[in-house]
Amino acid sequence: MKTILLIDDEAELRENLAEILAFEDYQVFEAKDGFEGFEKAQTLQPDLILCDIAMPGIDGFELLKRLRHTASTATIPIIMVTARAEPSAVQQGITLGANGYIKKPFDIDEALLMIRQYLYP
Repeated sequence: MKTILLIDDEAELRENLAEILAFEDYQVFEAKDGFEGFEKAQTLQPDLILCDIAMPGIDGFELLKRLRHTASTATIPIIMVTARAEPSAVQQGITLGANGYIKKPFDIDEALLMIRQYLYP
C-alpha cells in the first residue's frame, strides 16, 4: 500500500482529502503544519507528500527547501496543493523542487490522476 503524507493547516480540507485518499486505498498520514510535516516526512518516509503553501510557522516553500536539502526526504515526490497558483508561485515551487501543483479548489478526479502519476510512474 502506498503512503501519502498530507500537510495542510486547514483541518476540514485535510480530513476530507485524507478520507478520499484512504477510500482509494492509500495509507494517509496527516500533519497540521510545516514543523509537524517535516518531522513526519523524515520518520515515515512516505511515497508522496501533498503540501499546502500558506501555513503558519514553516510555510510550504520553506518546508519544500528543507525536505529537498535533507538526504532522507530529497527524492520523495512533492505536490503542492494550494490556492496560490499564480505563475510566480508555481515557478518558485518548481525551482525549489516541487513535482507538481494542484490548485484549490480542485477536482478530485484530476487530483487523483496527478497523485497516481507520481506514485505509479
